[in-house]
Amino acid sequence: MKMVSAAKYSKAERELRPARIYGAGANAFYEKAEVIQDEKKPNHLIVAMTSDRGLCGSAHSNIIRAIKAAVPLKPPGTSVKFIAIGDKARGMLGRFFGQDLIMHFMDIGKKPPVFDDASKIALELLKLGYEYDYGQLYFNVFRSVVAYQTKDLPIVNEDNFTQAGKMSLYDSIDEEVLRSYREFSLASR
Repeated sequence: MKMVSAAKYSKAERELRPARIYGAGANAFYEKAEVIQDEKKPNHLIVAMTSDRGLCGSAHSNIIRAIKAAVPLKPPGTSVKFIAIGDKARGMLGRFFGQDLIMHFMDIGKKPPVFDDASKIALELLKLGYEYDYGQLYFNVFRSVVAYQTKDLPIVNEDNFTQAGKMSLYDSIDEEVLRSYREFSLASR
């Protein structure tokens, strides 16, 4: 059964690989524009991305383990809220951080991943209503049928995005263009 789930994950990863270039482009933009987050600010948001079922081993628990290791390192007085994408993340985050779980998504990834699914999640994150200063997305990257690497990416809030160090170097960027690009980059990363 694990091999069937791993094979499905492998297939989804193969189908996702051509789209990863868009995420890499967004990451390069964030670096070049010097978009940074201040971890010392009080409101943090952590998003855990897993599946709804299957892959019984460490594929999902490694994400939660990475989150559990990161939370105690937050500065004193920090408020940390969580969003779970996938039923596995909801169950595990609910067990450890239930009172701080503010949103969850289910039935994502039943079919091969498409941009529409990611954009729906990104739009919900953007209209969340929780004003976070520092955000992180935890997810797995497929290495082989039996190996995954847990990674995290920043989820930049609107203020940090629009006030980035070198954002003024880009010609004729208005607020609507920045908002649209932020939505796109959140969905494509």
